[in-house]
Amino acid sequence: MTSTPTKSNSERTLFIFPVIALVMLLAIRDLSLVDQTLISAVLIVLLGLPHGAMDLPLSYHLKLWKNLRGLLIWLTGYVALTLLCLAIWFLNPVLGLSIFFVITFWHFGADWPTNGNVERMIFGIWVICLPVPSNPGATREIFQELYQFTAYSDSASLMTTQVLCAGALITSPYIAYRALSHFYTGRPNMWLLDAAILLFAANTLPIILYFLLYFCSVHSPRHFFEIVKNTKLTGVMLSVVALTTLATVLLAAILWFSLEHIGTSSRLIHTVFAGLFALTVPHMVIVHLFEKTTLSQPSQTSDD
Repeated sequence: MTSTPTKSNSERTLFIFPVIALVMLLAIRDLSLVDQTLISAVLIVLLGLPHGAMDLPLSYHLKLWKNLRGLLIWLTGYVALTLLCLAIWFLNPVLGLSIFFVITFWHFGADWPTNGNVERMIFGIWVICLPVPSNPGATREIFQELYQFTAYSDSASLMTTQVLCAGALITSPYIAYRALSHFYTGRPNMWLLDAAILLFAANTLPIILYFLLYFCSVHSPRHFFEIVKNTKLTGVMLSVVALTTLATVLLAAILWFSLEHIGTSSRLIHTVFAGLFALTVPHMVIVHLFEKTTLSQPSQTSDD
């Protein structure tokens, strides 16, 4: 989200979460891919989905609906967009994953103190691609699972892995330049701690656990805090988050049982990735409106 020049003590405590998460995930890094994916799915539901479940109360804050009729219209559009994303994913997983990556680059790039859209994309690409050079085999294995219903799963998985490797190699020098520039100017920033943790995690954790660390301990809690801080949502509206999270779990269950014809590992990976893609697109629409209307301040690079 858009950064502010100063941070309160409560905001500073958010930087402790990835440190704790890293220690915990290092303890389970030797588990199988199935176990890692299962743990990730559970923790995403418990720690990651609540920030996305803010879409309903957030849409009310943005005055996208004001009464029951407006709510039903908004829900219809939200669900329709979700189903469209699922259709794209299962009809053409390469296209679906490509769209997913682009919007995730943009979305995660907002977690960092950036100047302009280009730098935001650079940071987002860096975050997503960083663990791939250290885990090329595991990365390709995941993509082979996602592309298994296509006639070009081997070539597409290899190409996707190579593109993400290139993304990490291209953006890393700029991230290093940004980090060094803060040291030379005597302006150490808290984001440097995040960058150091991610760099260490990318080279020590399996790729699934790396993304779990970022999504659940960096992106989700800070995004949730940003929304609460910049809105005046009532306790009743915030309680809707729990109901929305339950609805999301129901969607995951439907995905799970619809894939009963494939193995457990594939079902887990497809459910997690397809579910995240289907929910990220409508979520990004709401977040974009939130950034445009509520977070109107320009980004600050002196965020510390």
